[in-house]
Amino acid sequence: MTAFEDSVFIYFPSQKTGCCVIGHPIYWLEHPELYPIERTDYWWHFNTAAYRKDGTYCFDYNYCKIDTLIGKLEQTYVNNIFIKSSDPTSPISGNRRFTIYKAVTCYDSAIDSLFIISSIPNSSSLFIKNNNSYCSLLETENDWEMLCSDYFNDVKEILKRNSNEASRIILLLELRYCFSQ
Repeated sequence: MTAFEDSVFIYFPSQKTGCCVIGHPIYWLEHPELYPIERTDYWWHFNTAAYRKDGTYCFDYNYCKIDTLIGKLEQTYVNNIFIKSSDPTSPISGNRRFTIYKAVTCYDSAIDSLFIISSIPNSSSLFIKNNNSYCSLLETENDWEMLCSDYFNDVKEILKRNSNEASRIILLLELRYCFSQ
């Protein structure tokens, strides 16, 4: 594998095959104006990724530990923010009209901040589940930032305690909250 400023090249000599990915999370984070708008699926192809201050990928970072800690945290936040499924019959949505919304986030240890780097739909496109029915966030007196602030603060603390040599950690998070509506 070789990483360049704007791409990653992977080659498997035994298979005589390889691929090149143009752009990677840290590149798009630093150059959002170059991100191809038509690539709405791009962010969902990545697992948790940690980068050093110089932008190099942390191969020795404990990704399993972070994923496990966040998984345990998710169990304490019982509610999710939903979005309408683009295809309610697809196996991914489980034949449901709504799916849990996920956002790509970045923890920056230099400024001790966790922020969303993927686009967030407007509140009319986001829903909460209330008594087995879905209602738009516009119908509530809450916005997703207020609802999810405790969850994001707890995730930030996990990442802060486990950043080690990582300057930035990029991960996919569900928008979760814990109090009921």
